[in-house]
Amino acid sequence: MTVKFLDVRAPDANGWLTRSFLVLSLAGGSLVGATSGCTGNVDPNDRDGKKDPEVIEAPLCEGPRGVGAGRWRRLTASQYANSVKDLIGETPDTSVLLGDFRTGAFKANALQPVDERDVGAYDSLAKTLSEKAVSNLSGLLSCDTKAMGEDKCADQFIKSFGARAYRRPLLSEEQAAFTAVYKTGKEENFSAGIRLVVQAMLASPNFLYLVETGEEDENGMRKLNGYEMASRLAFVLTGTMPDSGLFAAAAAGDLDTAEGVQNYAKKLLGTDKFIEVAKEFHVELLGIDDVTSEEVSKSGKFPDFTTEMRTAMADEPRKFVEYVMTKGTGSVEEMFSAPYVFPEGPLARVYGDVEADSDGRAEVTDGTRHGLLTLAGVQASHPKQLSPRAAVNRGHLVRREVLCETVPPVTGPVDFTLPPGAENMTAQELLRVHQENPTCKGCHELMDSIGFGFESYDALGAFRTKDGGGNTIETSGEIVNIEGDGKFKDTAELASLLSKSPAVRTCMSQQWLRFSLGRDPQEEDSCSLSGLSNAFLRGKGDIKSAVLSLVASDSFRFYRGQ
Repeated sequence: MTVKFLDVRAPDANGWLTRSFLVLSLAGGSLVGATSGCTGNVDPNDRDGKKDPEVIEAPLCEGPRGVGAGRWRRLTASQYANSVKDLIGETPDTSVLLGDFRTGAFKANALQPVDERDVGAYDSLAKTLSEKAVSNLSGLLSCDTKAMGEDKCADQFIKSFGARAYRRPLLSEEQAAFTAVYKTGKEENFSAGIRLVVQAMLASPNFLYLVETGEEDENGMRKLNGYEMASRLAFVLTGTMPDSGLFAAAAAGDLDTAEGVQNYAKKLLGTDKFIEVAKEFHVELLGIDDVTSEEVSKSGKFPDFTTEMRTAMADEPRKFVEYVMTKGTGSVEEMFSAPYVFPEGPLARVYGDVEADSDGRAEVTDGTRHGLLTLAGVQASHPKQLSPRAAVNRGHLVRREVLCETVPPVTGPVDFTLPPGAENMTAQELLRVHQENPTCKGCHELMDSIGFGFESYDALGAFRTKDGGGNTIETSGEIVNIEGDGKFKDTAELASLLSKSPAVRTCMSQQWLRFSLGRDPQEEDSCSLSGLSNAFLRGKGDIKSAVLSLVASDSFRFYRGQ
């Protein structure tokens, strides 16, 4: 039996769209469509010991209700791996699969098509995983073949496993199709029949993609049904397929209202899995999910930039976020201003004389560390090469991902003539003079003026007061185009401005929507974003309260195809 994709034209709210569906070519030559759904378990008492996140009522939005257009998304590598582990207890080698593509800073897989090689990779991995799954057949099945009979047991397995893999109950024709697949394999033996069913389900678009169509409501929008909402909640808040509790809530209609969605989301926000999601959000946001720099490593200038150091740099932001979310305030303000680090292993050489507590956390009392942006891994990741103009890259990171502003492209010829006396200027002095050039100022004042606040960190993220030439570093700058006075004298003032800025809170609302839905915010999302922003603008900017606002919004609960 072979497994492959065929393109099938399917009706959509906006007309006819071509979508890819898996079909199984059986030994007899017939083709049958494969599809299906999912389950799992949440303990409502699995809390972090803190009070529930506050449900903040969104202000009345004066604009029309709407939702931005989206696309079906292929599971990210981590979502795929987590779902496979939940289904069959195996951890797949996702390195053989098509890589993740990003929307903005985040892994989304919404726009890139798969080709024949990619389909083959998914099929090959599904075959490998199915073989491992049936190696422990008694653990895979919930029925006794001797007591029930093989065919009845297979029928029960197809129904229950299919509902979990497809994240919804199987349709009758799907049940029949998989029964035919099972019978084809059973010609060899019972185990082979079950193996083919597992392989087919794990290679199906109904497993590999977040299939969302919704049901049109009285406002002309397509509301996600209970099972689609369960999947969206699960992948956004836990990074994996729905558990049995979510599946039951979908079946009972508990996810049909905004209040019901929020009530269940509260449970998920209290789990360890959400903390993992929060870590991934911030790591992807700041581009530190891949701390590599061959140029820095090979330069010989930073012998401490070893594989062990890079591993520690990649781990530290995750520990930082976990602490903020579980033992701190769980807020935007603390995320971008907290004066502590996690100096594990080789990082101790970067942070110097600091003493870690039982959580691995060390308070930095000399005023050199202020939140996520000043962690060594973040600074070492921007830029990923040795550069005397690191302020440009670091400022661009903040402008793009923390303020959600796009630096305009160059529109005319650029004058690269160095200013008089350039040979006697430091790299930073050249950058500051650079901003006085009319052809450069429009872009570089948006980036460099912020990046100057991080000039006291070298390519390894270690604090310094002088550059490589022995020149005293100046860290004053300005956040141009921000509400209020954006001027700062050092990193501490920059961090304070960012952590309290309404512009940053508004940006975080856009970023959480982008992260959750795998698409950029659109004009139609304005009402949903207003409620999300309102939650972030309250107090210190509680992240869990903002996420509760997000899941109740139209943009989260409805779908519109492109």
